[in-house]
Amino acid sequence: MKGKQRRIERLGPWLPFPFGAWCLCFGLGLLTLASLRWRTFLRAQSWPAVSATVRDVELTGTKTYSVTATYEYEFNRRSYTGHHVDIMGGGDSNYALHRRRYEELKGYRDAGRPFPAFVNPKTPSESVLYRQADSWMYAVFLFGLGAAEVGAAAVWFGARAVRRRNRLKALSKGDRGRLWHIRPDWRQGRVKPSTARHLLPSCLVAIGVGTFISAFIPLMASAGAPWWCWLIAGFFVLVGVLALMSAVHALAAFVVYGTPVLCLSEVPVVPGRRVVAALRTARPLAADRWTLRLECSTNSSSEDSEDSGDGPRLAELLQRLKALLGKRPTGGDPTWYGECVYRQKLSAQGHPQPDHTGALMLPVALELPRGASETALDPGFTVTWALAAKRRAFPLSFSASFELPVFAVPEDAIEKTDGGPR
Repeated sequence: MKGKQRRIERLGPWLPFPFGAWCLCFGLGLLTLASLRWRTFLRAQSWPAVSATVRDVELTGTKTYSVTATYEYEFNRRSYTGHHVDIMGGGDSNYALHRRRYEELKGYRDAGRPFPAFVNPKTPSESVLYRQADSWMYAVFLFGLGAAEVGAAAVWFGARAVRRRNRLKALSKGDRGRLWHIRPDWRQGRVKPSTARHLLPSCLVAIGVGTFISAFIPLMASAGAPWWCWLIAGFFVLVGVLALMSAVHALAAFVVYGTPVLCLSEVPVVPGRRVVAALRTARPLAADRWTLRLECSTNSSSEDSEDSGDGPRLAELLQRLKALLGKRPTGGDPTWYGECVYRQKLSAQGHPQPDHTGALMLPVALELPRGASETALDPGFTVTWALAAKRRAFPLSFSASFELPVFAVPEDAIEKTDGGPR
């Protein structure tokens, strides 16, 4: 079991690549098909109309429908036989449209009347009977765009995870005693907020979900989809709206407050050692209504907990659930839940003071429990320590989360930083 878990952890950063590559290739293929069809649509608007004789017409399909036809026409005194009914070709679920076209062509065939066909003057053998853009032309383009976006995002996130693991391996071989050097802001003692990185993913999710769902709405409307299809579509619309709201909120916070920075007096943050820090914001904020919380989270359980049986696993699961719900025992003491789920409410160590640039410096003291787990940087098993800071304000509240470099190193390995509070 351990060997299987280790193999999964080693393959973890590479797992998004097959899915992402498939979505990207599939989306690019649909975009190519849609681009060719839209190119034909634009060109067909200037094609001349000629009289065509419908020889055969048929409506086929059970769940997806299509109209096939054979017609003859003359162009520049030469006879041609055409088979393209519309620009998109193929079938779809719009039964009403195909039934209407079938009845119209069948009526012209039975009456022996000529039907207008649009011919490419440069290639007279290329012709269509209907040159309007139908819902599938929009759907294929939007669906391909959404699939390409999802695939590109998966490949990008996978590449970031692989790059992070490779940097971690290189740093571990060079100097395992200074793993916090993997991030420049950790090394300088000026930690940037992790919440700022949510802007791009939120935008990608909003755009991707929006294009995906917009590909199906025209089809659902034209095909008379049942209520449960609209319910599912509404759920995806809600996901896209929430992601868009998150992106707008992050962008507005950046415009109003700038990029906040957590200045550490020393790195790393050693468990059991008090570290003085200061939260720096570009916009001056009052000292009240602040909420500061030190917390730890992990994406996996430790090997010790894996071998401890079902009872400890259940107990740790309950402890994690309590941590997520914010349950704390009375007394106000910081609480350690399981292997690495921890929350502790902090208080500012004084009133905010402006620095030489006029930015706010809110003093904070960080003191982790002695023996706490270190920061784990491997994408297969991460342990993340963070300082979450919030302040209620009108019309936009301040919110930021700063990942902390927590490593148990001897005192002579601790580095004083220039970015610490003054």
